[in-house]
This record gives sequence, C-alpha cells and structure tokens, in this order.
Amino acid sequence: MVDIESVTVGGVPVLSGFLNGVLAYVTGFVASVALYAVVGTSVFTRWTFSGLSPGAEFGFVFYGAHLVPITNGSATLNYATQAANSGELFVLLVVVLLVGTGYSLAAADAVPADTRTKVLAGASLAAGYLPLVVFGGFYFTGTTDGVALSLSFPHVVVLSGVLFPVCLGAVGGYVASQST
Repeated sequence: MVDIESVTVGGVPVLSGFLNGVLAYVTGFVASVALYAVVGTSVFTRWTFSGLSPGAEFGFVFYGAHLVPITNGSATLNYATQAANSGELFVLLVVVLLVGTGYSLAAADAVPADTRTKVLAGASLAAGYLPLVVFGGFYFTGTTDGVALSLSFPHVVVLSGVLFPVCLGAVGGYVASQST
C-alpha cells in the first residue's frame, strides 16, 4: 500500500495534493448543489433557466461560485452571484473549502516546517482540481428557450482551474505555516 503523503517533490506531497484536489472539487460541487437546493434562484434575474438539465444548472451554480460567467453568445451572467439567491454564500463556500483543503495539506506531518514548502503544499491541490474543472467546463452546457448556454472557457481555466485553487490553497498553506 502506498502512503500518499510519502510521495513528495521537494517536500510537497504531490499525490496527496492531487487526491485532495479531486476531493475538494467533488465536495464543493455537492455542497453547492445542497446550498442551491436551500436558497434557490432569484425572481429578479433577467434570464430564464427553464428547460436546463439539472446537471447544467448545478454546474453553472458551482462555476459561478468561482466567478465564471455563463454566456448565451451575446451576453454573460454569473449564475451564482446574479441569478441565485444569496450568491455570496456560494463564493464563501468555495473559499472556505479551498483554504481548508490547503491548510489540511500543509499541516500534514510529512510536510517540512518552512513557510515556502507549506504554501506550495497547500497550492498542490490544483493538480487534482484543474482536470475536473476543465472537464466540467466542457460538460456543463445547456439549451433553454432555444438559446445555447455555456461556461466562458477562458474563465473556467484561469479562475476556477488555476487562480482559485492555487491562491486559496496557498493561503491555507500559509495559515498552516503560521500555526505550527
């Protein structure tokens, strides 16, 4: 059996980072679906989402929490912050999840105590998060009222695939370095 914390590059647990990144994505998606079931959609949105598959709708909410807009070809809208009630809760959910995952990775006993390595360990969650983000960027599309809706793919990669997991995971790693 492989100890996932023992597979390191320069003290950074890359296998553990990958697996925790995958777990963070899945957990974030499921938690945002649960939150969406509680808060729902605002009646003031100018777009209609009737006819969307639940998968597309849930994907739009999750990626909206990463500030990724959806587009209908001519206009854009952030589903979580402009269409869902209490959209800031979705963003907060992702922030807490990614910072917490980064903290957890960096606080592991196998990670050396220096700040640089702890920050890199926290950011390593992007290794597992990014592939799922890219897959979801292609997968979560839908048609409503004859209009095709999709995620803005450059935003998918840059915001939800790189900036959010790397920066927030690194923040968690930094917090772990200061608390030990």
